[in-house]
Amino acid sequence: MQSASAQAHATDKRLHRRVGISLAGRYMLANRQEYRCRTMDISVGGLSIRGYEKGNIGDTIILYIDEIGRIEGKIVRHIEKGFAISFSPSPAKRQRLLEKLTWLMNKDLIEGDETRRFTRLQPSVSETKFYLPDGRAYPCKILDMSMSGASIEIDIIPAVGADITLGKMKGRVIRHHDTGIAVEFSDVEDTSTLADHFGSKSSGAFH
Repeated sequence: MQSASAQAHATDKRLHRRVGISLAGRYMLANRQEYRCRTMDISVGGLSIRGYEKGNIGDTIILYIDEIGRIEGKIVRHIEKGFAISFSPSPAKRQRLLEKLTWLMNKDLIEGDETRRFTRLQPSVSETKFYLPDGRAYPCKILDMSMSGASIEIDIIPAVGADITLGKMKGRVIRHHDTGIAVEFSDVEDTSTLADHFGSKSSGAFH
């Protein structure tokens, strides 16, 4: 059996592991102005967001994140297109946040196919490419897709919130998974449009 100190160390490591989740929100800086933002990754001790106004390192910041709620912390560093925040919730709030993050990471499995917003489709042509804004292209494999997005298998993992183009479809990365990323399309498409991009009309657009 593990000692109490070893169990505490393992728990602390698990709690502070950053998970890539993209959630909309807003934040208020010391100037009392509010700005929109989107999370890039979250742990129970900190998070990174994409936000237009970065604020000053060391400043207190208040955030309201969809599906998470209110978080108060301090700006600890600036990153490209945003900044990172550190916070120290109470043990009870930390446990609730951990449970929420676990649910968010696994909600597709928990909810099941019957409760998804759009039916998942299997394209007849799964091998394609995704493109970054700077023009770099990488091969990928579409695992499944719907009118609102796709799950793809890739070796290069863009950051959560990154803009990409999948084939000819524009979107952004909303989550990481074991073999790649989940992408949300910029516009909801119909199945005929998806078939034009990823399916073969002669053999059936999707199967």
